[in-house]
Amino acid sequence: MKWIQHVCKGIRIGRSIRAKMLLFILLLSAIEFICAFLMISLIYRSSNIEKSYEDNARTLNNIEVQLSVNREKVNSFMLDIQGDPIFMQSLSMIVQEGNTKEELETWALRAQERIRNNLRLKEDLLIAEIHVAGQPQAKINVVQSVSRGFWDEYEKKYMKNVLAIPGKMLVFVPENEAHLVFSRAQPIQYKKQNLGYYCINVVFNQNRITQILKQNMPDASRQAVFFDEEGAILSRTSALFDGMSAVDLGVLEPGRGINTNATGQWTYQTRYLEVVNMYVSVMTDMSSIDLTGRSFLLSVGLIAISMIIMTFLAALLITKWINRPIRELTRQFGEILSTSPRKPLVVQGSAELESVADGINMLLEKQELLIRDNYRNKILEKNARIELLQVQINPHFVFNTLDVINWFIYENRNKEAGEVLLALGEMLRYSTYQYRSFVPLKEEIRQIKNYLHIQLIRYDYSFRVEVDMEDGLEDYMIPCLIIQPLVENAVKYGVTRKESGGHLSVSAVRGQGEMVITVFDNGPGMTREQI
Repeated sequence: MKWIQHVCKGIRIGRSIRAKMLLFILLLSAIEFICAFLMISLIYRSSNIEKSYEDNARTLNNIEVQLSVNREKVNSFMLDIQGDPIFMQSLSMIVQEGNTKEELETWALRAQERIRNNLRLKEDLLIAEIHVAGQPQAKINVVQSVSRGFWDEYEKKYMKNVLAIPGKMLVFVPENEAHLVFSRAQPIQYKKQNLGYYCINVVFNQNRITQILKQNMPDASRQAVFFDEEGAILSRTSALFDGMSAVDLGVLEPGRGINTNATGQWTYQTRYLEVVNMYVSVMTDMSSIDLTGRSFLLSVGLIAISMIIMTFLAALLITKWINRPIRELTRQFGEILSTSPRKPLVVQGSAELESVADGINMLLEKQELLIRDNYRNKILEKNARIELLQVQINPHFVFNTLDVINWFIYENRNKEAGEVLLALGEMLRYSTYQYRSFVPLKEEIRQIKNYLHIQLIRYDYSFRVEVDMEDGLEDYMIPCLIIQPLVENAVKYGVTRKESGGHLSVSAVRGQGEMVITVFDNGPGMTREQI
């Protein structure tokens, strides 16, 4: 039986103020540290994500700079060719009429040699071709590392656009080709005469673009894709994206964010690069960001647990010191209840508990003198309240109801006037003949329905009414008019103060060995001071 005593003692200790204070402090500390931990985790993760965005933007800037440098090399090459007199003489001879096939080939080879010489000065540029307007047979191929169909497509689809804007460099991505074509139409000038136009083209292949992208990737956690406005990927830094498009990766639109696709979850930043008329998106793997934060968060968690333990030990000492006068007050109060004559309570060490002890002493002194009178007065007061509730029918309600009936008769709404008059008559009859008696619940509910029917008509059905009584409670006896004042207050101070959407319900259900009657409204309610 001793273990039962230990359990009971433990329950009493658990219900003590000290135990509650310890539990409260422990829970409060735990909640504070958990919230701090979650906040730190969120801030740290957000910081890492923001840093990832900054790194992505910096990488994009580097890629854009390198592509701009390459575009400038292309531009410099084209301008150098335009200023080469031997090259321009060769082109001028090609456009002359009456040339034989052998003469065209001779002048084309001469022009080709001049382009090769210029390309050697810019070793990064490996592929170039010249197209002379009006001379489809005169093609000057410097390095033939792309298919002939590539240039046939260029002549059919793009050459006309290039010739339409002489001097402006345009960038194209031919269909089914992983290449960029820089193209510019320039005049064929010889001896200050404009003899026509030629298109000079420089090709960047996929390997060249991929090399630029990979040079700016610090590790495998950051990847990049190079794609056109339709989302077709021209180049990528990892085979992870093979067979995918920018739409599949969720990086088609310019901007930044976090997305999840078939390859994982990434932070990304997409930018349109005018220097190549293409889009580039740099992505950072979210798993690398989360992995970086785990060690930091583990350290924070260990520190938080240590602080919780230290807080608990400190709280244990503090609550022991605070609880000492409370235990003394409890001991003395127990003695008062078990001994006679009564001794006054004396507590030291806490001003608050001293005030409590003084108040208890005063109450105990008055207790014996007031208990009988208080008991008798409460009984009389309870009976008076019941009788008051039973006879209370607001005269304003009767007057207002008569006014409503009068207006209905004036407006020839005799049906509504009859309904209201009948309901009012039943209410007056009920309150007159049932006074000071108990009635079945169904009679009281009927009285409530009559009252609510009158109020609904009076307020033009501006609120909704629900009256519900559980089956089997119809003959349950209750004091007459016990619910009426509550319903009147719910109408007067509740639903009628709402412009729309008012709702009033009256329900009667079985409880645990009793009947529970509830009057509910969704009106504005009362402040704590009013309650």
